[in-house]
Amino acid sequence: MDVHNDLWKKEDGMDFGDTPRDLYDNNLSYLDRSFSRFITWLKEEGIYDRTVIVFTSDHGEQFWEHGASLHGHTVYEEEIRIPLILAAHGIRKRFEAVPAIAADMAPTIADLAGYSINPPYDDSYMGISLVPLILGKERQRYMKRDVVGRASFKRRYFLYRNWEWKLIYLAELDLLQLFNVVKDPLEKNNLLAEEPELAAELAQELLDYLKAVEGKTYRSILSK
Repeated sequence: MDVHNDLWKKEDGMDFGDTPRDLYDNNLSYLDRSFSRFITWLKEEGIYDRTVIVFTSDHGEQFWEHGASLHGHTVYEEEIRIPLILAAHGIRKRFEAVPAIAADMAPTIADLAGYSINPPYDDSYMGISLVPLILGKERQRYMKRDVVGRASFKRRYFLYRNWEWKLIYLAELDLLQLFNVVKDPLEKNNLLAEEPELAAELAQELLDYLKAVEGKTYRSILSK
């Protein structure tokens, strides 16, 4: 919880300054050093080579990039883009150009442990095993993929289309935004007016999915 709320400067972390972002970075460096000690302990105990390690996070953090701070209230990149490092004995591969989601972890770990799920859990919106990607058997499936998510504390949702187009829906405000996160990773240019047909298609897909998963019905904001 060191990088969660009520940040204070840790002596075992690097000193970047005194701004909120500096304190956040200080706590990140503190966690980094703590994790290093944990890895050293695994090796000293002789269990490192038979341990699967997953290093990730539940969310990022905002520093007023889109008018808010902390987390859980928006679905912009600074809040939902998180690290994911998976280390398993006998696997030495790196994929920086293939995005994944936190929900991929459960089916991936089950797969690595040798468990099978029947019937197969195969909802690409919510999470799929990364083992076929790791073993080099499949790649396209992970690149061409629609993903849905929501903010923790507010009715705010996003839908990714192939990791390029991102629709944001703020339900309580009846507000839609459309970004090309490849060309505009900081999400500064809302392309709703320039791409109305794509926006309408993504919006309908998102609303249909929310109705199926959450049992909630929202009115369509965009017409054809």
